[in-house]
Amino acid sequence: MNPEIAIQALASSNLKTVDIGRLNDRLFGNVVAVGSIAGALSSVSSEDKTKLGSLAYLKEGLKQLTSPTAHPLVIHHDGQTWQGDSLLFLAVLTNSVGGFENLIPDAAVDDGLLHCFIILDLSIFNTITASISLLLGTLKDHKDVVYFTAHNVSVSSPETVRTNVDGEEGPTLPITLSVLPRHIQVIVPEVD
Repeated sequence: MNPEIAIQALASSNLKTVDIGRLNDRLFGNVVAVGSIAGALSSVSSEDKTKLGSLAYLKEGLKQLTSPTAHPLVIHHDGQTWQGDSLLFLAVLTNSVGGFENLIPDAAVDDGLLHCFIILDLSIFNTITASISLLLGTLKDHKDVVYFTAHNVSVSSPETVRTNVDGEEGPTLPITLSVLPRHIQVIVPEVD
């Protein structure tokens, strides 16, 4: 967020080769979210993101949880299929999403995997426990969450369901996701 620090980071000679994701015919760098909450997160303003950080997403997500809408999803991944109602589906490349730095503690930017979460239709009590799990980095172990890793994923629904790609509005379903392992080099700032 500080231009001077960003410019200094460009002078770093540290390079790291990282994964990049493909959604249909476009690339993404971090996360694809599917569902009514995902659609609502697209409306988070740049101003709120700057001022509130991850709390901006939490604030908008909590608005949606007052009247959550689960959607029927069909998710194919690496030869397996999951089918059911889901409040939110996430496919993530890194351990950090929306400022939550510990979503998947064992995920690496170069592990060649999509880390996927199917959030089932949650009650208010389960939403509270899922939020705590999110903060502790144990969301994948929550009883109302289905977690898996995959190289290829497709998501469809008989309903019109919106997506959010790296914090911006994405296409409606169906979508196809894949990983391009160690596809791009990024500059890593020097450590003091």
